[in-house]
Amino acid sequence: AKRRLQVAPPWTPRSMTARRSGPRATRCVAACLLAACVASFSASVAFFMPSSGSSVDSKRAYAAFLRDFPVAAARGTYQDTPCDEATLTGRLQALSALVGEQATEMAEKEPIILLWGSEELRKSFLYLQGLEMEDGVTAKGAVLKNPKLLTVSQGEYERTKPSLSSLDLAASAFDSVRPLGPFGPFLFITAVFVSLLVAARLVGNFVRPLAEQITPNVEGLRPFELLQVFFP
Repeated sequence: AKRRLQVAPPWTPRSMTARRSGPRATRCVAACLLAACVASFSASVAFFMPSSGSSVDSKRAYAAFLRDFPVAAARGTYQDTPCDEATLTGRLQALSALVGEQATEMAEKEPIILLWGSEELRKSFLYLQGLEMEDGVTAKGAVLKNPKLLTVSQGEYERTKPSLSSLDLAASAFDSVRPLGPFGPFLFITAVFVSLLVAARLVGNFVRPLAEQITPNVEGLRPFELLQVFFP
């Protein structure tokens, strides 16, 4: 009788499997612990490190600039001043160092401020900060209402010597007519001028008869000159 060859079944002893899988499991656990440590360290660094300029939206600011200056944005220059997207983003980051995350809002209101150099904007802002008093008016509040205040040079401010309160009042007026579009300030100034003319006319018609009872020499006097008859 032929001897049948008995082939051993392809199985592995449990002890050998344990020896093989033991180092692999250890390596997996170590890798997981290392990944967790790295993630925890990264989160800690992101929490304690200040974010520089990450709160500003350069895309929104550039979209506003593209809306108001499409030709300059296409050329990348405006009167020999570079205005490509990378340059404008850098100026926006420098502006955010002065006013914080509201820099994007300012650039959307007046994209022209992105054409000014960072150092020029900083000098104007610091000068306005030097005008702050205890009346609660701040330079930041004024420039947020009217960002074009930063386009006035420090030398011009030193020459005209305006008060921060007057600048803030004018900025509030301009900001209130901003929804009217680019012609809002023009319409506001025109309305104020017409109102003054109408007021002067009414004053003249009302005061002239009273002034004639005091003095006969009222012919040819202007409305404000008539008031001097009562308030010399």
